[in-house]
Amino acid sequence: MRSVRFSNAVIIILTKVSFILILNPFYPLYAQLAGVESRGYTMRLKLDNFSNYNTLLQDTEAFYRRVEGFISANYDTSELKVKFDLDDHEMYHIRYLDTDDHQLNANGFIFLEETELEETDGGVEPDDKAQYYLMYHTAEAQFAQMMDLSVKRLKSPKIRPADERFIESIHGGSSRFMRIASARFKPAEYIIDMSWKAANIFPVLASFLDLRSELKSMTPFKPRETRFSGEIEFDLDNYLEYTIRCLTDEPENGAAAVHYIEFSFAYETDDLLTKKMPQYTDMFYKAMQKQEDVDLNSGTIAEDIYKRLKIEN
Repeated sequence: MRSVRFSNAVIIILTKVSFILILNPFYPLYAQLAGVESRGYTMRLKLDNFSNYNTLLQDTEAFYRRVEGFISANYDTSELKVKFDLDDHEMYHIRYLDTDDHQLNANGFIFLEETELEETDGGVEPDDKAQYYLMYHTAEAQFAQMMDLSVKRLKSPKIRPADERFIESIHGGSSRFMRIASARFKPAEYIIDMSWKAANIFPVLASFLDLRSELKSMTPFKPRETRFSGEIEFDLDNYLEYTIRCLTDEPENGAAAVHYIEFSFAYETDDLLTKKMPQYTDMFYKAMQKQEDVDLNSGTIAEDIYKRLKIEN
């Protein structure tokens, strides 16, 4: 009886693997087996239709209508139809942190400080807590899998760590694997302005940084991120989570300039076993690339910020 049960278990595993390969032959099997949790697609949008900070919401909704209209006119809607639902509209103060000589970026890391902004009668107020994200990205899934970004638990400051995430990110047709860890605490109690302070929270950094180096904001303006998020529904059983990120100057006197805008969508790798999700996602990604709003030659926001810094220096 034991051998029968074992054989049945093997058959179930092989069947699932076969479904993954049949439904999505471009998805690396080793990535699935290595524990990649979700697959995300990112593309930069041109600024032409998103240049006014005061009309970002209206411009974003107009973008949705253009995508829906394009798909309706160019695709068999029994195979691909989309409906955008806008669930959230949030604002954050963002800082990309690194040393003067970009030690983090050179070793495949992105270090990000994110503070949520709340709208009040007097304007906008930042939360007293910040979320710090450490991301390691590489083209090799096994390298990302081996990287330990664990947060060190300290009595002071009081830290709220989140579970590490392991995702595949696709931009411009190339695939990168990213491990992400985060910690939330009050910057007033612990200011991360030196490399050793970052390594005190994320111990892995002690192996890659000169701990005597200062950490500074890499963004050459005071960045506010306006984030629109929701779902793209294909049918009642298949939908994607999406986010549009708009990075601007912090508005002080009048409207801010919009510097970067990025559209991304993702789904959990468990959705690979559904009948339609890989097909829908592939068709939608191709449809998005044909939009005049999409800048096919650009990098991600982080890549462009570092490229801009290297040019200026």
